Formats: sequence, structure tokens, C-alpha cells
Amino acid sequence: HDHMLEHISYDGVEMFVSGMGRECCYEASNLHTVPKGAVKFMITGHHGQGTATGPKPSVPVKGGHASIQFDDVVSVTYYNHNGDVLYVAPSVKPRSKASLQIVV
Repeated sequence: HDHMLEHISYDGVEMFVSGMGRECCYEASNLHTVPKGAVKFMITGHHGQGTATGPKPSVPVKGGHASIQFDDVVSVTYYNHNGDVLYVAPSVKPRSKASLQIVV
């Protein structure tokens, strides 16, 4: 599992990773496997000071968490170990019923 905060958006699917509880972060050694432009936010490296996509933390990050709010849209916010906001994702709207149909 990843000890990182990530937001990946690809082909209509939003993926959020919140795995750095008390430890941040690994290097993004598999970043080359993610489609170009799909990573919207990611911090990597020791204390989040490695490669970043999106706003890079101005101070070392020792851990963190995410909050997710479900309403008419889904809101995701990432925080560092002090509760400071690292990233606010664009609101995710519900999928239309048409996008949920399975084509065989």
C-alpha cells in the first residue's frame, strides 16, 4: 500500500489514496505506469519533500489524513499531521445513470 496522498482522475473515474497516517511518503517509483495527466495531486519522498504534482508542501509532512464529505457532490480534502490543508480536490459530481449501464 502507498504511504502517500494521491488524487488520480482518469476516464471518468476519481481515485483518492490516503495512506500516510503517521508516515510520509514513498518515492513514486511506479508513476510511469499511470496515464499522462491523470495524477492531479501527489506528494512523495521523505516527509513529502520529493516529487509533487499539485501544491508541494512548504514544510515537512510527517503524516496526515483525508476527510470526505458526501452531499450533492463528494468533497475530498487532504491534511498534514498538524491538520493544515494540503489539497482540496474539485468536487466530484454523481455519475449519470447512463454512465452506470453495463454494455455486454
